[in-house]
Amino acid sequence: MQAKTWQWAEQGRTRPPFWRKALTLAVDYGEPIVRVARIPGSFIPGVDKTLDRISGLTALYGADLKIAPLDGPEALKPINGVPEPATAKDGDGPVFFDGVEITTTVIHNMRGKEPIVLERIDLCVIEFAPGRDEYFAYGREGEAIIGAGFLEPMRFFVELGADGPRPARRQVRMPDGKKSMLNARGPNFLDTDEDTFFSFSPNDPPQVIKVTVNALDAGYYDTCLRFFYRVAARELRQYTSDHVRLYTDGA
Repeated sequence: MQAKTWQWAEQGRTRPPFWRKALTLAVDYGEPIVRVARIPGSFIPGVDKTLDRISGLTALYGADLKIAPLDGPEALKPINGVPEPATAKDGDGPVFFDGVEITTTVIHNMRGKEPIVLERIDLCVIEFAPGRDEYFAYGREGEAIIGAGFLEPMRFFVELGADGPRPARRQVRMPDGKKSMLNARGPNFLDTDEDTFFSFSPNDPPQVIKVTVNALDAGYYDTCLRFFYRVAARELRQYTSDHVRLYTDGA
């Protein structure tokens, strides 16, 4: 059996009942978030014990970040030169070949005046099944073009291998108008030589975030984006995106 092409209009939008909720991980937590090991009780999708441990914390503030879901063709697009995404084996979403272009927006929900600081974005691998899979057999439509398109305010490039995500590269425009790359020092997209934090206030416009993920090693990848942020410099929260699935034959 071979996978069928995913059709957003026919198969609808996936709306996980839990993942798209912001979780309060800790209150009065003052240390900078630069490494996941320093985040107490960080939620890793699929680990029920972690979920049970942190889901009982009560939020102190109504202010929060509104992060656009990854549940439609405007949010998830195939990279150039590859077939349209296929339907996952469980039928619950698209699987992109070789890579995927992710677009989301982040904005203050305006339910309070407290400032919110986004301190960490990372790509979390939920499941990896190595090797080729005939279910996803496909033919290429030419060379994939990586990074095509116009420059967005925050654009990241991540390579994904059998050992997990590689450090992200962020494309920035220099004062002279030329483009340059900032390399993350670890899993946190924002952990560069000059630590980057993004502050959101009620009157700020939405921040567009684009992430290009490319799979390197043959296999099936089930991933998600995680956002860690602090409300009013006190309350640490996490938002976990919808599934982002990829497959590559490694050719």
